[in-house]
Amino acid sequence: MGFLEQIGLSPKKSPELNIGKNRKKEQDRTGEKRLVIWRTVILVAYIFLMIFLMLGNRLPQGISYNVGEPWLSEDLNAPFTFPILKTEQEIQNERDEVIRNTPPIFKEDPSVQLAVNSKFDAIGRVVQANLRSYQQWNNNLSATSDSLQFLQQIRSNNLGLPEETWLQIGLIYSSVEFEASTDASSASGVGTDTGSISGTGTTSGTGSISGTGTTSSAGGINSTSRSGPIQQKPVQFTNDLRSALSVITSHILSNGLIDRAAADIETSTLSVRNITLKTERVINRVQVYDLSSANRYARLQLLNQFEQEVGALGLAMLERAIEPNWLYDEQETRQRIDQNLETLSETKGAIAAGQVIIRKGDLVTEETRNILRSLNEKRAETATNIERFVRLSGNTILMIIAVLVFFLYLRLYRKSIMRDLSHFSLIFVTMMLISVVSSIVFQFESLNDYVIPIAIAPVMLTIIFDSRVGLMSALTLAIVTGLMSDNSYEFMVATVLASSLGIFTVRDLQKRSQFFFITPGIIFITYLLVISGFAMTRYSEPSVYLTNMAFAGLNALFILFTYPIILLFEKIFKVTTDFTLMELSDSNSPLLKDLIMKAPGSYHHSLNVSTIAENAAVAIGANFMLTRTGALYHDIGKMTKPEYFIENQTGGNEHDTLAPQMSALVIKKHVTEGVRLAKEAKLPKTIVDFIETHHGTSLIRYFYKRAKNHPVKKSDITEEDFRYEGPLPFSKEQGIVMLADGVEAASRSIQQPSYQKLENLVHKIIDEHVKDGQLNNCPLTFRELSLIKASFTQTLRGIYHGRVDYDKDDEYNKDAEIKSGETYKSGVTDNKDNDDSDNTKATGNEVTHKESASE
Repeated sequence: MGFLEQIGLSPKKSPELNIGKNRKKEQDRTGEKRLVIWRTVILVAYIFLMIFLMLGNRLPQGISYNVGEPWLSEDLNAPFTFPILKTEQEIQNERDEVIRNTPPIFKEDPSVQLAVNSKFDAIGRVVQANLRSYQQWNNNLSATSDSLQFLQQIRSNNLGLPEETWLQIGLIYSSVEFEASTDASSASGVGTDTGSISGTGTTSGTGSISGTGTTSSAGGINSTSRSGPIQQKPVQFTNDLRSALSVITSHILSNGLIDRAAADIETSTLSVRNITLKTERVINRVQVYDLSSANRYARLQLLNQFEQEVGALGLAMLERAIEPNWLYDEQETRQRIDQNLETLSETKGAIAAGQVIIRKGDLVTEETRNILRSLNEKRAETATNIERFVRLSGNTILMIIAVLVFFLYLRLYRKSIMRDLSHFSLIFVTMMLISVVSSIVFQFESLNDYVIPIAIAPVMLTIIFDSRVGLMSALTLAIVTGLMSDNSYEFMVATVLASSLGIFTVRDLQKRSQFFFITPGIIFITYLLVISGFAMTRYSEPSVYLTNMAFAGLNALFILFTYPIILLFEKIFKVTTDFTLMELSDSNSPLLKDLIMKAPGSYHHSLNVSTIAENAAVAIGANFMLTRTGALYHDIGKMTKPEYFIENQTGGNEHDTLAPQMSALVIKKHVTEGVRLAKEAKLPKTIVDFIETHHGTSLIRYFYKRAKNHPVKKSDITEEDFRYEGPLPFSKEQGIVMLADGVEAASRSIQQPSYQKLENLVHKIIDEHVKDGQLNNCPLTFRELSLIKASFTQTLRGIYHGRVDYDKDDEYNKDAEIKSGETYKSGVTDNKDNDDSDNTKATGNEVTHKESASE
């Protein structure tokens, strides 16, 4: 055998089994070659990924240390002059300071002043139109049409002011114009805030203006009397207001009106650029206006110069006309910040060659740690390519050895995983994901190594496969991730121990609470003990100890993510976990409920088989949960024709009217029907395999003998027509279920069972299966078969405890009793291949019933 074949990288021929023409081969040559190629691709991909992740590793620091612990090595002097690097926090603080102190940049827009003046002119014309409507009404107080025109005018162009304010502005305007006119007659008016002008001259909400020219004011506006119409123009009234607004806006725009809230600017100054003049000046923030402060300034100035209503009018005109003339330039500001950030230095002083860095026994402080980090950074920068290559080569060799050991373990002891590409892929994809996460964590100094959830992988692989696969993955991952973390001995020890104890908590998973509470707790306690041990040996400070424990606690909580990851991987890689098996073994599952209703005898038989098989699986260390679940479903195919199986019969035997060949076909069909039902219910393939293999290629012996003893066409009868189509069991669990099925069926035919009878029966059934080659593809050893025999006997003794005669029955071995058919395991065993026809005829019905029960 060549080396490649020994390590699983070359096709391995399977031995031919010459049992039946319809027997399936394990794998053809083409499929084996394809499997080897894909295994090689996955393995090489994982190795190259690890090499890539280790490329980012810096040169090792040489001496392991932790902050708060004493320096255990000799005094350390600087081998060369190197700068002291700032910590990430210091750099971040300086960056934040630069961002806060960089003045925002605004662009000055000179065209805003002209635009504001144009808006004032347009708004002024609206005001003049409103006052002109008021003037027309006031010249003829009895004209209802003028009253309506005025109300319509101010409602359509009110500038945000209420009607009563416009009436009061009109009143003030009338007073100003009257005092300026020598032709005006006296007039009086009192305005109210009711919103209309009635026949008596009071304003109300009726929407009409008429009356004697008397306007009452609920707001207390002084009334002025006049006896004749006003002839002056409204434009004269707005001159002073327009002039005041021009002065106010010029002041605001000259100081600068910005387009954002001044409170949002953190700096005390801001920069203003004039694109036209190509100038930039720095302005104190308190000198500029935003829209809010500009509004407050304008209101104060207008109220100091005008009546309240006129001031409101001026403020309304300003709010609609004014706009910011200093516009924030985000892009230029960002560029200015980036320029300032580039000027920051990453260092703060230096250590001269020969200077003492730390003496033996001194505590490692944060400052010392930063100096040591700076030394390592400088050493990494000055390292030659040869030094880097040598270090990477050393890590690669160690990593490849660890991975190959794991691969060889799978090759030698978990061949079922090697044969299943999806299972093989699942293992290495899981390890890839954990390795990538570890590499990412190692890049951040602020994160503690103990936060890496490496235990997720071995715990998950234990649930999916077994504890040994999980333990080997824990060892491999601890070594690989330890290489990425500069060969941290403490990290590797803690990882191996915590993962190992976590594995044992899910090794025999019975309930979900066991996983959600016990597993995280055990992992945390393990980390607690390991970290405490290292802390005591290194005299760590309490702060360092508590920090490590906090991250270890977070690591333990990450184990809870294993459950959703498993559910996802079950769908992707088509695997069956203990969680799924627990759900399937519930008697409320649809198929088992149907089996109870349609074939209660077969269900009771399956329960007994599951009990017998589960105990045997525990005895040899096989997957007892998989064994139990497979046994519960192995006979679901009997639901389609339950009346053809003795455990479900209440009257006559259906086989009495069938030819032996037809009876054999009916009995064999329960296997194919079971497979069909299982696939329709989307049961996992591992459970379907139990249904297919629980009879292997065994001979349905009774009907074969009936056919051979038939006088017609005796020569046309072949043994192959009366054998199950297989395949043979190819796992320990499937082999156990096959044996338990035969033992349970045969045990029910024993009259007055004793311990010796049960023990002899178990040995007989198992030995017959071995002789018939039914366990040829099953990895059960002779030692395990001995343990299975003992377990079967003990379990049957418990089942028949009410009827077992513990005294050994000396008459049991008499030929007459054996020939009576009591110890027949129908379809699998017989006392003698050459039983005479008389005996067969004499016990025909009895044996037929037993045959049906077992099949």
